[in-house]
Amino acid sequence: MMGRSKRVRGLLVGLVLTVSGLSLTACSGSDKEQQKPAAGASTAAAEGYPFDTSDGGDDLLSAARTSFSFGKDAPTSWRFPAFYADGETDETSGTIKVDGVRYGIQVVAGTGTTPQARAEKLAAQLDVGKDGIHEVSLGGRVWVAVVDEGTSLSQVVLYGSFPRGVVAGAGFSADVPLKDIPAERIDELHQMVQSIEIEAGSSG
Repeated sequence: MMGRSKRVRGLLVGLVLTVSGLSLTACSGSDKEQQKPAAGASTAAAEGYPFDTSDGGDDLLSAARTSFSFGKDAPTSWRFPAFYADGETDETSGTIKVDGVRYGIQVVAGTGTTPQARAEKLAAQLDVGKDGIHEVSLGGRVWVAVVDEGTSLSQVVLYGSFPRGVVAGAGFSADVPLKDIPAERIDELHQMVQSIEIEAGSSG
């Protein structure tokens, strides 16, 4: 019988780009990166991004969790959507099957790159080209989104710049075309990325 973590990772096929072992204490001079803004209503999406970001809507997230999965010097916190509470979860991801459709969501983070570079790499792997890359403003931060409309598997991944040279974000996937995904699932993704916090750990 396939293990729980394998099932979780199986759906999130395009998101296996997480760079582990962040070392924030080794980074310097990067504090010019955007600070995490307070959560609030989203601004309009850039032209071409297929989702509405103009209304923050109801809070769809559960309690915050903190993880050291991306490195002991990079405690990362975020809030998962409550929708996944009864599904299968591991440290940084979760999936749930509802009405025959399996949905997945995952946190991603890394250093030594930029949101644009991460997006271009993923877009190439998904074969969506530059048309699948969009700049999106959510909660006062600019994110680079990769959208794969798919047929049997669709995905949306958002990357943003954080202090100390960290690139972090989240990805969503479903085994149906994007046009068949309830808007609330994308609202959850938008709210989740806005909840991400990355702090420098103690350097000892």
